[in-house]
Amino acid sequence: MKTLSVRIDEKEDKELETIAEKLNTDKSNVARQAIELGIKAIKRKEALEKVRMRD
Repeated sequence: MKTLSVRIDEKEDKELETIAEKLNTDKSNVARQAIELGIKAIKRKEALEKVRMRD
């Protein structure tokens, strides 16, 4: 696994902490899941745009 360092606002940090506590995990795991979901959403959006361009 690679290491990635990012800066986030206090608000996002607190949200990560809240979610991590609810899921009984750590902020890093929550951030990884959020990135994974974000990547999937971007790919899905790109695929839909390609389909729309063909029509």
